Amino acid sequence: MSKVIKLILILVIYWYVMMAVHELGHVAGSWVTGGQVDRVVFGLLKLSRTDLICNPHPLIVAWSGFAGGVVFPGIIYLLWRVFKIPGLNFIFGLFCFCLIVNGVYMAADAFYKSADGKSIIQHGGNMWQLLVVGIFLTAFGLWLVDNLQRKVEVKKPAAKQDKSHCS
Repeated sequence: MSKVIKLILILVIYWYVMMAVHELGHVAGSWVTGGQVDRVVFGLLKLSRTDLICNPHPLIVAWSGFAGGVVFPGIIYLLWRVFKIPGLNFIFGLFCFCLIVNGVYMAADAFYKSADGKSIIQHGGNMWQLLVVGIFLTAFGLWLVDNLQRKVEVKKPAAKQDKSHCS
């Protein structure tokens, strides 16, 4: 399998897992605050969403999507690392992807106010909160990716030197 196809496959897997944990955050936030979930919409070619029947604390439920979207992958990564489960780099990549995508989504939604950002602002949150948290999550995810890249570069075996010219 070519590297490009592998990369596309990994990104598709990351995308769907990221949407699942983001929606799981909304579901958990709803459950904790006494809300009631009607359904979670999760389609092949559409963005996911969580529809609620009852939402007594919409601000908490809106923020919990972002929180779940980064906390759950972080917990998965830590468990993988602690128990030395194979595939740690894949899980680390997932964690970084979730940080970056949730961060970009949060910062962009501060301006577009189309989904969670709209709900956050309608129920007492501020645009600057979305921007600050979004920029922080994105920067942290990118920093982790850069840090991993440096570690991988350091671990590359040194090229063998040609010693045939030595006597």
